[in-house]
Amino acid sequence: MSMPLLIASILVGIMVTCVGIYRAYKQGEFMPLVLGMLILMSCAANYVKRHTKEEDGEDQSTDETANG
Repeated sequence: MSMPLLIASILVGIMVTCVGIYRAYKQGEFMPLVLGMLILMSCAANYVKRHTKEEDGEDQSTDETANG
């Protein structure tokens, strides 16, 4: 996952989480809150995976090197 896509996913996750907090408080509906938290956890996992690849000295993206 490229860095701009990761940043966009984080922003979407924050926005969905905020909407989820509001709807959970006002209407008692928790699904948007759960969805937002899942998006943020997915982004965190992708960031950690990317960061550990950089520390190991592996290529970030094999697709870019394969395409030239």
